[in-house]
Formats: sequence, C-alpha cells, structure tokens
Amino acid sequence: CEEMSTRTLNFSKSIPLSDEGSEEHLCLVSGAITQVVMAFPSGTSYLVDVRVVYLPKDKSREFVVPSVEDQFIALVDSTPHYAVDHPVRKDGVIRVEWVNHDAASAHRIPVQVTIKERAAPSP
Repeated sequence: CEEMSTRTLNFSKSIPLSDEGSEEHLCLVSGAITQVVMAFPSGTSYLVDVRVVYLPKDKSREFVVPSVEDQFIALVDSTPHYAVDHPVRKDGVIRVEWVNHDAASAHRIPVQVTIKERAAPSP
C-alpha cells in the first residue's frame, strides 16, 4: 500500500489600498484540503477580507473557508487554523481571494492550505 503525502500551498500577495486580488495554485493531486491557516497581522483593523475557494475543472465554485457563498473572514492580529475536509481533484484550482477595504494602506495576509493526498474515487 502506497503512503499518501501531504502538501502545503502558500499564498501571499500584497493587496493595494481599496483594491482586491487573488492567487491560484493548481491541484497536483486528488485528496482533501485538511487545514487552512490565515495570518492576519496587527494593523489590518478588520478591513481585509479573505476566503479560500476551490474551482473544479467543471468551472463551478466551491467555498472552502468560509464555507458560505459571499462570505469572507476579516480579523486583526490573529492566526486562525481552520480544520476542514474539502475534497479536491487533480487539475482543479485552489484560489485565495483578498479584498482590502483600507483606503490608507496596502496589506498582505498570508494563507497556507494543506492538502492530504487520497486515492481518487472511482467515477
């Protein structure tokens, strides 16, 4: 029996003031997102929204963290760890989306996504 691996994807982008941005990584394995870590520094004043979205090859959108459509997470001076079990398939895309509502400063909120490889389910 082959041991399945765990992969960590790091997302980090400076978002200009009053702007938004995203960063994508291609899933190289089938498995599940098992953890999401967001690192909100002090000074963000709850003005930077972050979410993690999974984009399967069929072009749909699956909301991972938070798991509700049209919702984001905005914190300050906090590094929350979210335990999840969201299935992903090879060649899907994991996207982190940021919205900076701060009109005075750019911000960078690093996000780490952990994927545990699993055997792909039979079609």
